[in-house]
Amino acid sequence: MDKRIKIGAGVLLAVFALGLAVFAYRGGEGRGVEIYELTIPEREGNIFRFALDMGTMTYIQEAEIDGQTFTFDSGSFSIDEKGFQLYSETDDVNSLHFVKNGEYIFPEQYLCQGEIPSGNTFEALCNYESQGAEGEIAFHEDGTYEESSSDGEVRKGTYKREGDLIHRTQEDGSADLDFYVYGNQITNSFYKKVK
Repeated sequence: MDKRIKIGAGVLLAVFALGLAVFAYRGGEGRGVEIYELTIPEREGNIFRFALDMGTMTYIQEAEIDGQTFTFDSGSFSIDEKGFQLYSETDDVNSLHFVKNGEYIFPEQYLCQGEIPSGNTFEALCNYESQGAEGEIAFHEDGTYEESSSDGEVRKGTYKREGDLIHRTQEDGSADLDFYVYGNQITNSFYKKVK
């Protein structure tokens, strides 16, 4: 008799746990979905977003630009020890590996070349290549930076490091894209978890 009670209690507990899991996933909008966003400071209100559905292992990459939402990409993903491997449905070449570090994710392929030393201000030179454009960012010990790109654009300003983030302000006082520091490298293509 005791054995049947234990088995019955075990079955009830398993059914209850399964019911809770289903309720947690389907119980409301956004459950089981991790959302990461990147805001472009030069264009207030422009947001790039990744939504990763942990239940179906699918993702959507979209943007809100001037009040309209556009879907750029979608597909499936797998989880590994460093983050997420994305497999695009729309572009075979667009298969990116995103590193997950705390509440941030970023494409591993978009880390700039060059090393960032520890400290609040430093001397460093970093290079990047993105979609055919090349650029160079020079950080100076006095808290200033210069960024030049192959299209001739040059931006200058000041920077302030706060932990893993480098906040930049252009000479005219407007915000520039922040950098995320991972190890001793930087990227400006990083997304913060919002949900």
